[in-house]
Amino acid sequence: MVELAVSITVLAFALCAAASTVITTGALNQKNHETEVARRAAENMLEVLRNTDFARVFPSYNSVPGDDPNGAGTAPGNRFAVTGLTPLPGAPGGVAGTILFASPGPGLFENVNDATLGMPRDLNSDGLIDAADL
Repeated sequence: MVELAVSITVLAFALCAAASTVITTGALNQKNHETEVARRAAENMLEVLRNTDFARVFPSYNSVPGDDPNGAGTAPGNRFAVTGLTPLPGAPGGVAGTILFASPGPGLFENVNDATLGMPRDLNSDGLIDAADL
C-alpha cells in the first residue's frame, strides 16, 4: 500500500510538471508569434520610410499633423496598424505601431542625445552631426 501511495504521488507530481511545461510553452509560442508579427510590421514600415523622399519623411511620419507636406492632417502620421496584433488598451489611435523620431518637431535634429534611438547620429549622411534642421 505504501509503495502504491508513493508511486501515485510521484506520478501526480510528474503530471503536474508536464502540464506546467505545456502551458508555459503555449504562452511562449504566442509571445514569439506576436514578436515576429511586430518585427515584420516594423521592417515593412522601415521600407516605406526608405522609399519616401528624405525631405518628406519627417513631416509625413511625425506626430505633428500641422507640418504635413500636403496640408494639415493629410500625411500618415506616426502611428500605424499592425495586422495580427491587438493594440494595448488605451493605445492612441487604436493602433499597435508607433514611429519614434529623435526629436518631436518641428524639425529633425542630428545632435539630440537619445541612447535608445542611437542618437546623436549623422542622419542625412553629410559627414557632420550638427544642429541643423534636416
